[in-house]
Amino acid sequence: MIDLVRKNGDTIDLAKLGKALGCEVVEMSALKGEGGMAAAERTAAMAQNHQAGEPPHVFTGSVEHALAHIEESIQGRVADSYLRWYAIKVFERDEKVMEELALPSDLKAHLEEHIADCEREMDDDAESIITNQRYAYINGVVSKSVKKKAAKGSLSVSDKIDQVVTNRILALPIFAAVMFLIYSIAMGTSPAGLFEGEEWGIGIGSWGTDWANDTFFGEMVPGFFDGILTSLGVGGWLYGLIMDGIVAGVGAVLGFVPAAAFRERAAYCAEKGIEGIVIWDGWWDPAYASVAREYGLTVYVHTVNDAAAARTLLESGAGAVYTDILGPGDVA
Repeated sequence: MIDLVRKNGDTIDLAKLGKALGCEVVEMSALKGEGGMAAAERTAAMAQNHQAGEPPHVFTGSVEHALAHIEESIQGRVADSYLRWYAIKVFERDEKVMEELALPSDLKAHLEEHIADCEREMDDDAESIITNQRYAYINGVVSKSVKKKAAKGSLSVSDKIDQVVTNRILALPIFAAVMFLIYSIAMGTSPAGLFEGEEWGIGIGSWGTDWANDTFFGEMVPGFFDGILTSLGVGGWLYGLIMDGIVAGVGAVLGFVPAAAFRERAAYCAEKGIEGIVIWDGWWDPAYASVAREYGLTVYVHTVNDAAAARTLLESGAGAVYTDILGPGDVA
């Protein structure tokens, strides 16, 4: 990771860091293959010399005093190399360690008195004391041994954006403006009649929906499959399955207008004095009929060239249907 330190322009005082940690420190970079051999050589040399680092005392005086007392009490029960680790775990009242040590009840009570005294002095529980003081020690080591590159007085792009959009005064107006813009782009109208219903906006959502429903699934896809099926001379049942079932079904799913959206459009039409609304037959839902009556609208459905389908639409509440071939007598 030393390559990232260099890249950021930071420096680490290895001597100070090693002194604080109680061991030698070697720069390494796995990405560039640096330092690995040096670390291995130093480790081998220390092992041959039977040289071990001295674990640093990272806690405050009262905590270190309690740990020293615990070490004396459990010495001989664990290996000396693990003595401090076990002492810290006893201080934290680690259940598994206490079970492993199986200390006599009188010794446990004696150690508990020291731990409780330390907790009262520090006004915290034992586990939190260890955690907090470890972090404090780490911060102290970093501040002494790591030198950060001097700031140039410029913030990152992300920080600059955050300063604006999270401003305590501007945050809410910016949020409202962004939502307003998204709505106008998607729907092409001002939301909730804020401008007396004046229609404006980019309306990408409306363009895409109208094109998908009216052009792509209303003309292109049906025309494509109609030509293929007609040229193949398929039976009427198969033609109906593909055209009325699959093609119309997929178009209805992709271009579906929920009742809530239909009610919103119906309310807009009523507000503007528009007496009719035109939708594709794949959009039709009998639930729309009651909404249309509520707002005094006539719903025109296009394009229906099947007499039975036209009758079904009219019976379910559609006001009228557009057709290329049917006459009044065909749907009577």
